[in-house]
Amino acid sequence: MAIIEKAIENNEFGAYLRFGDGDVMLLNNLNDSFQTPSKKLANEMEEAFRINESGVIKSLAIHSNFFGFEQGMTNDSHKIEDYYAMQMLLKTHKFFKGQKVYSSVALHFLSITDPLRVNSFLRLLKSKVRLFVGNEDVTFNTLNKLFGSPSIVLIPKKNAYNEIDSIHEKCLEYIDSFENYGVVVVAMGCSGRTLIKRLLKSKKRQIYYFDFGSLLDGLDDHLTRKWLKVNKLDKTILLKDL
Repeated sequence: MAIIEKAIENNEFGAYLRFGDGDVMLLNNLNDSFQTPSKKLANEMEEAFRINESGVIKSLAIHSNFFGFEQGMTNDSHKIEDYYAMQMLLKTHKFFKGQKVYSSVALHFLSITDPLRVNSFLRLLKSKVRLFVGNEDVTFNTLNKLFGSPSIVLIPKKNAYNEIDSIHEKCLEYIDSFENYGVVVVAMGCSGRTLIKRLLKSKKRQIYYFDFGSLLDGLDDHLTRKWLKVNKLDKTILLKDL
């Protein structure tokens, strides 16, 4: 997270993409809980996995006994069985050749173990966010608390990729209007990786694309993931002075 924080502080171009089991399923044209597969989506997901550009951080959800995990991670909270971690890496390792594999749950894990650290990051993020792209179920109160008053593109809770072309066009309209540096927060599950892949081709380079993840659900009191159900977020600390 420190690398991302430094890039945003210094107004640098870049992106953080959080790949997980759902992305791997869709990459192989298999069904995900929140998105039906298609050949077009599989092709775009492969393009997202293949990104190799300076400033772009690609992460993979493989915390396990074999690949390593942080103290406090469990099978219900950010850690997976070795078999599934190995299968995920075997299916994607060619896309990470010569690149580092980062953690896809850094912000989530720290929100439990070091909420003050996450609060500091959220305050920095809020000062830079210009556009939010995410689930239509997130309340405006939570969005305002976390991100201030950015431009907003709301997307369907399920099958967001089915509307990826119109979502992409809306995002470009806002991004083209940016006069100064800004962060684009994307919180739309697997489809978000394909959107960021597209947006990275924009001529605007004073932008950081941040893939937020399910912590947003927890801060909005939606316990959509097991890690949110087995852990209790300290929102008093996480949202302090935001």
